[in-house]
Amino acid sequence: MLGTYYADKFVGRRTSNGEIFRQNQYTAAHKTIPFGTFLMVTYPVTEQTVVVRVNDRCPKPNILDMTKIAVHALGIKGSGKVAVTTLDPAVGYMLWVNQDTLAMTTAEYLAYRDKSKRKRISPYPNATRDSKDPSSPPTQLAQKSPSTTAKTSPAIVTDTSQQQQAPQPAAADSTTSNQKEKERPVEVAPKGPLYDLELCTVGSQYAAWLERKRLPEEMQSKLLLESNKQNKEVRLILVLADSRNHAVRTQAELIDLFPESCLILHEK
Repeated sequence: MLGTYYADKFVGRRTSNGEIFRQNQYTAAHKTIPFGTFLMVTYPVTEQTVVVRVNDRCPKPNILDMTKIAVHALGIKGSGKVAVTTLDPAVGYMLWVNQDTLAMTTAEYLAYRDKSKRKRISPYPNATRDSKDPSSPPTQLAQKSPSTTAKTSPAIVTDTSQQQQAPQPAAADSTTSNQKEKERPVEVAPKGPLYDLELCTVGSQYAAWLERKRLPEEMQSKLLLESNKQNKEVRLILVLADSRNHAVRTQAELIDLFPESCLILHEK
C-alpha cells in the first residue's frame, strides 16, 4: 500500500480511538485494520523497517497514514509504496516499545531515558518498611552469589592417629571421567549483542523487595538491583545475557506483571 504521513495540523487532536495524536509516536491510520493492531512496515527502496500501531482512520483502504517519526525512520520522502505485515500482539508490542532503544549503547540509553524523564511504572513506587510487621525484609537487599548458596557442613573432629590416607584414583577412573566430560553437550553462546530486561524503577529498597516477590522463583536469582544514591531510586534489572529473540520472549511472559519493561544491552 501507499505510505504517507500526517500533517502537523493534526497534532494535539483526538484520533479515531480517542488518543491524542503526536508526531513522535509510532502510530498509523488505516480504513479497515482494527485498532491496536501492530504492523511491520518495510520500505523496499531503503530496506528500512519500523513497527507502528493502528489508532486512527483514513478515507482510502490502500493508504497507510503514519507519523513523521515513522516515515523518517523508513527514509520515505513524501510518499512511497511499502510492504505491510501484521504482527502477533505480544511480539508486536515488544518491538513497538523497544525499537528506539535496541540499537543504543548502555550510556546512550541512560542519557535518552534521563532526557525524556521516563520512569517505569510500579505498584509500589514509594513503599516503606513497616517496623511493626515482623515479616518485613531488611532495608539492604543482598544479592546471593552462587558461591554463598551452598550450605557449609559442620566441622568434625577425629583422631589423627586413626586417619588413613585416601586412596589415589586409578588411571582408568581419570580416563572415564575425561570421556564423560567430552560427552557433555557444549553450550553455544548466542551470536550478536546480548540483552537484559529492565523491569521497573522504584523509590526504596523495600519497594524493590516487593517487586522481586512478584517474579517467578527461577527468575528471582537473576534479578540485579542498581541503587541511585542521589534520589534513592532502585532499578530492577533481570540479567538475561541472551539474544534479542529470547529476551523478547521473556519480556512477553512478564508483560502482565511489568507492562513498562524495556530491553537494554547487557553489560559484561
